[in-house]
Amino acid sequence: MKGHAFVAVNEGASAAELAELSGSLLEAGFTSTIEEVSDLRGLPDGPWIYLITLPVAQFITGAATEAGKKAAGNVHEAISKWRAARRPAIGADLTVKDPDTGSSIHFCKPPTVEAVQALFSLDFSAGKEWYWDDHARRWTEQCSPDQPG
Repeated sequence: MKGHAFVAVNEGASAAELAELSGSLLEAGFTSTIEEVSDLRGLPDGPWIYLITLPVAQFITGAATEAGKKAAGNVHEAISKWRAARRPAIGADLTVKDPDTGSSIHFCKPPTVEAVQALFSLDFSAGKEWYWDDHARRWTEQCSPDQPG
C-alpha cells in the first residue's frame, strides 16, 4: 500500500459510485475514507465534484518506479477510473491534493495521456495548484479561461 486517501464527495453519490471510487483507489494502492459533504467548494453542480487527498508525489513517483515505461498509462488509468466512478455522462471535476505540501492537480475534464506524462516533471513540493492547458500543452498554475472548471 502507498498510503491512505481521504475523499470528499458532494451528497447524492450512489452506493455503487462510492464503491467504484473506493475500489479504484485500492487498485492504485490507497486505502480510503470517503465522506459525503453537503457543499463541496460551493459549486452548484455538486454531485459531480469531488476532492481526493493523498500523497501526490508518492502516487506519481510510485507509479513510475513500479511500472517503468507503463507509469503514465497506470496513472492515466487510475485518474480516469476516479473520474468515471462519478457518473461519467455528467462529468466530474476532480482535484487531487497532497495533504503535506498543499500541491493540487485539477482535472477539469478527462486527462490526455500527454497531460499525464507531463505530471512526472512537475514539482509537488512547492504547494502549487496545477491545471492542464490544452492550447499550451503543458501544466500551468492557473486555469485557462476557456477550460471547464
